[in-house]
Amino acid sequence: MLQKTIILALILIAAASCKPFKIPDRVETDITIVETLRDTTVYLTDSASIRALVVCDSLGQVQIKEIQSLRSGKHIKPPDIKIIRISPVQSIIESTCKIDSQAVYLKIKDREINNMTTVTKTIIKKRPWTAWQKAQLWFGRLSFVGLIIYLGFVTGLFKMILKAIKPI
Repeated sequence: MLQKTIILALILIAAASCKPFKIPDRVETDITIVETLRDTTVYLTDSASIRALVVCDSLGQVQIKEIQSLRSGKHIKPPDIKIIRISPVQSIIESTCKIDSQAVYLKIKDREINNMTTVTKTIIKKRPWTAWQKAQLWFGRLSFVGLIIYLGFVTGLFKMILKAIKPI
């Protein structure tokens, strides 16, 4: 009985194996946010206009007879018109518009997001077996074959197989 227990314990020890430890891959995710502030100037467009009927009198002087339309802009006041007499024969029409600064100064913020994922794989290099490990492998194989033969003779399995194979 003790002999069978020892043999069974040896079989269990020889059949035991372990799963190799797997090193997980290392994953790193870097998120880089770059914000850039820049100043810019935006010029708003605006206009004002006047339409008037200009006539010359009998002396050759220019006169505004009728203002047909006068339009002001969003930020511009209606134009002022002046007739400047240079000489008895020549005149200049001058139109001026007053406006405040139309430039708008803005700060623009640009945001750039960069995602970078790095996967580091660990490669496990297997070392070749030493002479002692090879000897243990062969010893284990021979022991296993010897155990099969021993169990076959002890249980009488080989005798039954030989009887079944033997011609009648």
